[in-house]
Amino acid sequence: MKNRYKLKKQIELEIANRRKIEMKLSKVEVELHKMRASLRWKIGNYPYKIYKTKIKMYLPRHFFLAINILIAVLKKIAFVIKESVYSFHRLYKKHIPQKLYFTIGIASYNHSEYLEQCIQSCLAQDYKYFDIVIVDDYSSDPKNKEILKKYETNSRIKIILKDNNEGISASLNDQVIHSKVNWIAFIDCDDYLPKNALSSMALYIEMHPEKKLVVSNRIEIDESAKFLQKVNFQKRFHEKDIFKMLLDGMVSSHLKVIHKDVFRKIGLFDQRFGGTHDYDMFLRVAFYMPKAFGFINKYLYYHRIHSNQNTLIESNKHNQNISKIKKEALFRKKVYHEDFSKKVSIIILSFERGERTKKTVNKILKNKDGINKEIIIWDNFSQDSKTISILKELEKKDGVQVVFNKKNLHCSGGRLEASKLAIGDYILFLDNDVEIFSKTIKELIIRLNESPKYVGVCCKVIFPDDTIQYNGGMMRKKEGLVTFELIDSGRKRSDVIVEKKVECDWIPGGATMFKREIFKHIEHDIKYINAYEDNDFSMLITNKLNKKVVNCPTAEVIHHHINYESIKDKGTRKYTLTRYNKYAFVTSWVHFYKKWGLIIDDLFVLDLAQLKGASEKDIKNFLNNASDI
Repeated sequence: MKNRYKLKKQIELEIANRRKIEMKLSKVEVELHKMRASLRWKIGNYPYKIYKTKIKMYLPRHFFLAINILIAVLKKIAFVIKESVYSFHRLYKKHIPQKLYFTIGIASYNHSEYLEQCIQSCLAQDYKYFDIVIVDDYSSDPKNKEILKKYETNSRIKIILKDNNEGISASLNDQVIHSKVNWIAFIDCDDYLPKNALSSMALYIEMHPEKKLVVSNRIEIDESAKFLQKVNFQKRFHEKDIFKMLLDGMVSSHLKVIHKDVFRKIGLFDQRFGGTHDYDMFLRVAFYMPKAFGFINKYLYYHRIHSNQNTLIESNKHNQNISKIKKEALFRKKVYHEDFSKKVSIIILSFERGERTKKTVNKILKNKDGINKEIIIWDNFSQDSKTISILKELEKKDGVQVVFNKKNLHCSGGRLEASKLAIGDYILFLDNDVEIFSKTIKELIIRLNESPKYVGVCCKVIFPDDTIQYNGGMMRKKEGLVTFELIDSGRKRSDVIVEKKVECDWIPGGATMFKREIFKHIEHDIKYINAYEDNDFSMLITNKLNKKVVNCPTAEVIHHHINYESIKDKGTRKYTLTRYNKYAFVTSWVHFYKKWGLIIDDLFVLDLAQLKGASEKDIKNFLNNASDI
């Protein structure tokens, strides 16, 4: 009992002594915590344990004071060095050619009282490697044209006068398209820049080459250019999750400097969102290229607040746009993060060319895009034994169904029958020589869901030499004649103009997705034999269903056309003879006329029908006398 009592007293005494020591060292602990927090030291658990148990009790209080003084001195030295480097850099730039070249894009629409100040502020930049593209969006104020005329002879300035009003997003896209360099600095015509705007941006970009969209703070002024307030975005753009930060609230810096690689990856400004276009662009960049965001903590833009401002006049519309932009951003995230449950049926028509079909299917299966899909291969009576063997091997793969049809139903008939087997919410028709990428299907789904009016969407189809085959289609009608054109055909893949979203008149069917619900109301016309079936189907959508078809520049595919194939085997030769059959083209041309009352103005078919150079009257006589299928 005595030993137990003695032990208890010793424990109590030891606890009391420890409390005294802890009280004495509590201030030291607080100072140490402040020091570690201010420096953001990454001290591991084990070293910190050693420090806590073996070292901290021996450190004098003056140690922490000395550390704070040392840190303050080092910060001051760092600041002086940084400013010296900046000053030297600016001086250095005046004596050697600068690498970065900018286009300053000015969106001009009325506000003539501010336009000249805007242009002059751009010309007065202390950084001299830039040009200016001014796009006037059909201003109703005649003074805009008078002012712009003064600058027509200025070698730095290119002026584009539009003959109809298309909105701010279209003007910005025109600035990008007409810029000959990679970096574009955007400014509104009622605002202006301080002299160091471009030089500050150039220095930041050179020091941060990974940044592709750079923004700054702004100074707000009134109608007479009097100071109102400074707006600082540092806190917001230093958030770790830029996408989440933007969802929490709209940010518009007004001065934005963007590299063309951004547009090549995510597309141009969306013309649906005039006035809120920046918000949509920023959210897309934050989703696809979060590390591309750059922020310079300087006030490089004077933003004017005035009564005629579009953002004030159209505030209700802008609020609706903001809501839609957020909704689309969340849907995009849902599709990409494998939280999308709807199914896609991929229909591939096969006729000979087995090796190419195999490559197309294997690439689809290799792309782990998280989309729930099935693949239906409809073979139009291939005779090549190698092709049949390949198809039988593909049939063994999970999610692949092969139909060996006993008759060649051609393109339209094959799609009609294969679509009846599809169970997906979306049907993607894919030629058997088309290579898709991991994001292709996702981008098509996102584009289709931008509007309930959209029921069909085509990919941007690229040849292996990076030349665009098509990016949608347009139709020109004139006095009973119709011409079908391919959007962007012949352009290079790197041209930013090919990133433009368009509501099309028709869409080619080689890499095209439709909402399956439309097949309850319309179907492919089997009287077309390898020609004009896509034109006809698109016209059914627009005329009968009153719906729309669109392109999707961000959904790219490579078309391995037979002209780019180095090996022409027996199957390929047979495919070529069947696909480009003279009778098939002329018969389809006749059927289109009988159905729609329009003559397709196609020199290739006119030549096949021996009508090249014939009058419209002779062509009509031929079509009227020809028998339909």
